[in-house]
Amino acid sequence: MVQRQLRTKSELEELCLMALQGHLGLNNLDHVKISPYSGMESWTWKVLEAGPNIPEPELKDTARAFQENFDLKNG
Repeated sequence: MVQRQLRTKSELEELCLMALQGHLGLNNLDHVKISPYSGMESWTWKVLEAGPNIPEPELKDTARAFQENFDLKNG
């Protein structure tokens, strides 16, 4: 089992937002929303949306990097 750092929903949303804005130059990005996840993968959260109009491959790649390092803190 992989040990990941726990982060709140708002912390994870902010981390993803900053990564997409900074690393990909998506300066018009104004929000990222996540939700709890439980399924085939071992992730504890998933990105529901990011906007406006973020290309799906970039969104998935950025989210995957954070999903590998951070878990959603309950509560």
